[in-house]
Amino acid sequence: MFFSAASAAGAFSGLLAYGIDHMDGTAALSGWRWIFILEGLVTCVVGLAAFFLIYDQPKTANFLNETERAWARNRLMRKTASGRLIEETQDLKWKYVVQGLTDWQVWLGVLINWATACTIYGMSYFLPQIVSQLGYTGQQANLLTIPVYVCAAILTVSLCWYSDRVKKRSIFIMCLLGGMFTGYIFAIAGSASGNVPGLVYAGCFIATACCYPAYVLTIVSLAPQLPVVC
Repeated sequence: MFFSAASAAGAFSGLLAYGIDHMDGTAALSGWRWIFILEGLVTCVVGLAAFFLIYDQPKTANFLNETERAWARNRLMRKTASGRLIEETQDLKWKYVVQGLTDWQVWLGVLINWATACTIYGMSYFLPQIVSQLGYTGQQANLLTIPVYVCAAILTVSLCWYSDRVKKRSIFIMCLLGGMFTGYIFAIAGSASGNVPGLVYAGCFIATACCYPAYVLTIVSLAPQLPVVC
């Protein structure tokens, strides 16, 4: 639910940008300038407020009582293989660093995470520009990004929920990575063929919709405390 908000925000930002762009000429400023001003202003205000509103750790959260603080601290603990609870510390032990760097599963997780993260941020930054280069106007391009992110948000919640029910991750991750690969094939083929904007858009749609749930499932599959069969 937390990460699906990222894709939902992508849909909302496209709609917001479409609306703000109609402010073109207000105060002698272009519409695209108002998009940066208003969305950037909200970001700055929220960022400054977060410094004062977000607590560093449970023991400093004054909105919790003692029982709730103790429960929150227990949530920050991790189970060892023996079932013993230990609390995380900031101490650095180089043997753990070496173990992590020599574990093939770590590098596989890095590779999968890299593949999904690059798609997420690549599409977040360039999807409106890609759509606009297909022959659509700036306002149309903003609107066409909305269904892509709505679909990504729905898939993120539904597939992750179903993954929890069946207690499996890998099969979902592999299928979603295959979907991303297929989407890029469509986009590249549509671009190489010349004037096939629908195929390019379909490819971007598929790749973006698949990368968000793939990223979430990759992250949670690395959590050893989850009773999941990978």
